[in-house]
Amino acid sequence: MRRAHSRTDLANDRQAGAGEAVSALVEQKWHVWHPLPALHCVPAIVLVLAAGLAAGQPGPALIGAGGAFSVGFGGFQKLSRWRLMPMLLAALNMAACTAIGTVASNSPLVDSLWVGASAMVLGLGTGLGTGAWWVMLQGSTFLVLAGSVPGDVREEVNCAFFMLVGGVVQC
Repeated sequence: MRRAHSRTDLANDRQAGAGEAVSALVEQKWHVWHPLPALHCVPAIVLVLAAGLAAGQPGPALIGAGGAFSVGFGGFQKLSRWRLMPMLLAALNMAACTAIGTVASNSPLVDSLWVGASAMVLGLGTGLGTGAWWVMLQGSTFLVLAGSVPGDVREEVNCAFFMLVGGVVQC
């Protein structure tokens, strides 16, 4: 490895490193591209959307489809020998965080405290491994999303229920 002796050498080394990073980002690695496993998530999303729309409930259909969509990626995570474990944990976490976010958003202070606590737990969770962190990330994301639509306890239960149904259908 070459040792930099001047500011010009340091600047050239930084530019070379940035170029290598960009090349790595845009490089196609076809040997790791597997489209069929990615398509396994689609039927549950379509089923949840179709059932909700057929029942005349587009809002709950979208909430459930969001749950199915996010939980579907859990099939690519690993927490234990059981492939469904990250998916089930994510569905439960997303439902709980959706419920909390819906009610907490009635007060900006309470919502901010919940989101801050969630961010702290998510940051600490990086040491637990990618699978566990992914499960926590799903909950944190839905906590923030649910906070955009304040609601009462009835709406909290409805949103959490449809989120859970969509996630379980995906499992």
